[in-house]
Amino acid sequence: MLEGIAYSILAGCFFAAGAALFAEVSRRGLPFMLFLSSGAVIGLAISLMAMVDWHAAGSEKRIGELALWIIPGALGNVAGHLAMSRAMAIGRGPVAWAIGQGGQALTFIATVMIWSEKPGTLSWCGLLIILMGVAFLARTKTSISAASPARGWVFWSLMAMICYGVNQTLMSVPSHWTGWHDAAHLRLPITLGVIALSGFACSGKTDWKILRGILPWAVPYGLVICGCFGLVYLSLDRLSAAGCAAIGWPLSCSTGILGYAVWEHIVQRRPVSRAEIIGIATVVIGIIALAMRN
Repeated sequence: MLEGIAYSILAGCFFAAGAALFAEVSRRGLPFMLFLSSGAVIGLAISLMAMVDWHAAGSEKRIGELALWIIPGALGNVAGHLAMSRAMAIGRGPVAWAIGQGGQALTFIATVMIWSEKPGTLSWCGLLIILMGVAFLARTKTSISAASPARGWVFWSLMAMICYGVNQTLMSVPSHWTGWHDAAHLRLPITLGVIALSGFACSGKTDWKILRGILPWAVPYGLVICGCFGLVYLSLDRLSAAGCAAIGWPLSCSTGILGYAVWEHIVQRRPVSRAEIIGIATVVIGIIALAMRN
């Protein structure tokens, strides 16, 4: 179990790095889908060469069933990233990211309804706290006066929240299969392949000059996305074996929220209001409480 927790926290650090890259690409007006797909291709190459156990892959009997859940989950991830990119471009990055990670509430509800997990009072309190934090952040005034609170960054942040919730739920399904273990590490290349294909399909035609401008951002993102999903899947498998898979995503997301907020405020020196700090802290506390099983 401790190994699974460690993987979750490390994945959260990669989440924070990914959020920082999202924000910079969005603020600079770079073609986001091209950035996303280029990074996914780099991550896919890494996973195929260094992470997949091809000997074990030959004996994997549930590849089709695995793809049935991972492919729509990856598409939900792409949709969430698109919405988050829009929210970050016109609103406050740390606030939008915290709202988006409120999708944990949807994942929690799914684990209760689908897999009949029995959370305790603290977990239910965490669900309520997350929703309160999201509502509070949605009402927090952004420093970007041109954005409409009704149709701007709040809307896109909430759309990201829904997409991320669906994404995380679908990707968690294989970890609940009795007696199954992803010995071949196939979930990662399937995920990255779907992200790459969907990204290029939405990007349309582009030229080398545009791609060359994206590469300085896509290369580190390829490393980040590979490490992020790889660690998340390892975490889910380890925690599921211990009967507590529900804490995997919450630990990763809360670490990612805090890490990105620290990056924006301390490293990038962007101001954060007291209301934003309170709202972000509320969501993080709710996610942590959600992960508690008593």
